[in-house]
Amino acid sequence: MADSIEGFVSIADMSDEQYEACCFPGKMLRPVELSGESEDLFHRWFSVTSPLTGISFKAKGQWRGNARLLRLAGYRIMINVPSCTIGNNCLLRNGVPAACELAVLMLKIWLREQGASPAGVDAIDFERMRLTMVTPTFLHRYETHALAKAARNAFQAALEIRNSDKVRPGKGKKKKAFEVGDSEYRTGYMHERGFDICHYVKNRDTETVAVYTDDEERTAIYDEAERYHRVETKLHGAWLTEHQLDRPEDWRLYGQKRAYEKAYSIIRKTLRLDEGLRATKPTEEEIQQLSALDQTVLRWHLADHDAQQHECILAKPTALARQQYFSDMKVRIMKKLHVDISVRWLRQERAMSGGLSAVLHYPGMYTPPPELEMAAFSTDSVRNAIHELKSILARMMPRNLSNLQLAAEAIDSPPITLGSLVVSERARRALDKYLMPLHKLLGCHMWGIFGDVSPDEAIQLSEAARNKQPVTSRYALGNFVILVTTQYLADSNGIIGPVTSVTHSAERS
Repeated sequence: MADSIEGFVSIADMSDEQYEACCFPGKMLRPVELSGESEDLFHRWFSVTSPLTGISFKAKGQWRGNARLLRLAGYRIMINVPSCTIGNNCLLRNGVPAACELAVLMLKIWLREQGASPAGVDAIDFERMRLTMVTPTFLHRYETHALAKAARNAFQAALEIRNSDKVRPGKGKKKKAFEVGDSEYRTGYMHERGFDICHYVKNRDTETVAVYTDDEERTAIYDEAERYHRVETKLHGAWLTEHQLDRPEDWRLYGQKRAYEKAYSIIRKTLRLDEGLRATKPTEEEIQQLSALDQTVLRWHLADHDAQQHECILAKPTALARQQYFSDMKVRIMKKLHVDISVRWLRQERAMSGGLSAVLHYPGMYTPPPELEMAAFSTDSVRNAIHELKSILARMMPRNLSNLQLAAEAIDSPPITLGSLVVSERARRALDKYLMPLHKLLGCHMWGIFGDVSPDEAIQLSEAARNKQPVTSRYALGNFVILVTTQYLADSNGIIGPVTSVTHSAERS
């Protein structure tokens, strides 16, 4: 469950007659005069109220092709998922697929309330959602609120290493890292191409739309939440697409945590924590390891001057020559003394003196204290919320088998553990072509539903699963067959564990 997400959830392909039968609501349409001769329609953002908390999120329709055809392609969604699910975002566990499912379930309920037919509601599936923004939130816990605020201050100082003193003609000085808010509870931001970083410490006195069961619950939540330094990576659509993390499926944890670790690695890279930059001035003995001219420029730099403005740099005849000369010197000094002369020394000193390199490591998946499990955005509270939303929707839909809810306690452990997951590109293309969510095939495989196999083969595969031998399921998909194989292999450390591969076989005859 990420904090905030944005994305586009498409409507399944269908004929014009089927689309008309969906009865998608039109109240989000607003007429606008375009030419003075005819009126056209465009979609505005509208508010959808969560049936769980009463807090709203934003959605709007998107036309399919020409707007004059009045045919929707799907809906865009902007939502803070924890607030709409449990009423606040103080304590939360990351899990993008569940966040997408929650958002789309609330959208489905709203559509049904606005007159969409059951077919229209069923035409929207969160598995087809394409993410345009995801905000994983990472919580670092400290013993006290004061220590959390001190960590926030150290993080901001480190973040400002990305700022430059250069003034661009006509644009002035632009800071990548900056702060917003009062002197004690500021929120720090940093903008980069493809992503933003935001960090802060919760304060119970801040005005908010959050809702709580009672004052006692609110106090208990903030007693815990105020001890965390919260760091968020706001990942935009281009970044998500480039890193193949733009759909819910890409964020599922099949024996690995790749997606969340990648989102966190941005933080360390941005703060340059793995480059070995020093926090104290080099000694005179260390400086004398350099050539005479490099020593001169470094001493000028350590006096907090702009090294690029040293007279020996400015003496070069052209801008290109000055840039190349400075760049070569920067590499030499960095390699020997871990000082970056392109960053003002006091800024490097402040950035590296907080000891963040030892503290800021991927914290894993957050688990709240047991007494706050249901008051936090956690595995259990989200499971209950999904069940409640599905139940609300089921009461609004015609009764059928898909509306029946299985009791969780009636389900035994699956016979196959998926472990780490490897999906071939050809298999992925086939799944996309036939709009088949990967998790459905993995679920069948995990629970021993082996697909297109004979009864005798099914018995043999069940026996192999019990003995932890290789098991391959076969699932017909149009003219293709998708093979899902789980076997036990040794990793790079020699540890044996399950590995599940999804591959694409030749076309069926």
